[in-house]
Amino acid sequence: MHFQWYPGHMTKARRMMQENIKLIDLVIELVDARIPVSSRNPDIDELGKNKARLILLNKSDLAEERCNDAWMEYFKDGLLLLPTHTWKTVNADNPVYNPQTTPSCVGLLTNMFMKRDGVIRSLHPTHSMAGYGKNAAEYLAGEEYNNTPCTPGGCYDRLKDAGGKVLLVGVGHERNTYIHSVEEVLNVPNRLSDMPMELVIELLKEDEDNKDKKLPYYNMADGWKKCIDSNGEYDNNNKLCRKVYVRKHYNAQQPHISEDFVKLNQIFLDSGVVKKVKFGDADSLLCDAKGMFNVVRHVIAQDPECIVTKDTLSMPEY
Repeated sequence: MHFQWYPGHMTKARRMMQENIKLIDLVIELVDARIPVSSRNPDIDELGKNKARLILLNKSDLAEERCNDAWMEYFKDGLLLLPTHTWKTVNADNPVYNPQTTPSCVGLLTNMFMKRDGVIRSLHPTHSMAGYGKNAAEYLAGEEYNNTPCTPGGCYDRLKDAGGKVLLVGVGHERNTYIHSVEEVLNVPNRLSDMPMELVIELLKEDEDNKDKKLPYYNMADGWKKCIDSNGEYDNNNKLCRKVYVRKHYNAQQPHISEDFVKLNQIFLDSGVVKKVKFGDADSLLCDAKGMFNVVRHVIAQDPECIVTKDTLSMPEY
């Protein structure tokens, strides 16, 4: 017997959405804040492609926010940074990034964290970070000038000089953006697209004076202008914009470069720069940024592209 898991009413609803999607400007998607990934309908990504999207987290009061509470209490005298990337949604087809309103594409906790009092979000259009604690605004300043995801000298690169640690909660090195930063600093070939995307960083006019202290310092006289809409008219919503050009991570052989970062796992553990830890009930990895940088530098010394091109990696003698 054949069972149909996709009932007729769902097929009908999808067909009606396909017919009417051209009539709307904004897709509002409602998900369960307790299971924000598994409660999403994958059809929406295709149906709502190239449309503005607002994701509403229903039952957010029942979601687990104690993780953020614990982090912020622990780091109140230090500096806590969480990635709030937007590379999945901000691109050449959807070029506008607003640090106050554009959601992070890397998890529920990051979206909840960046809305908290005292949290600063950087102005990098695709690889922003949100920070809380000592000197967060100063550490995250200047990211609007970066022309790659993890530009040398940017906030990812400076982790090694600041004695920073990277905590991977419930994931492995396939989600370790810091290794992208190491490869950029070491100028590994074939890691970036040839041509940049033209993107726009957007701020509300009310953010000009940064009275709410939600943004890092930025120079209003350097490239910020009143927004112009698609018809060439000035936007009436009192928005300020800065046009930027950013290349993205790209390799013709491996579309998902970071998936090969797991080849470094045992080398990191054997070198003592990464430790297996628990964060709550989650198996996690605590990584020393400077240590990872030094290990990767030695691993790729003879063959800079080996993380992608080789099946296995080893630590050379040095």
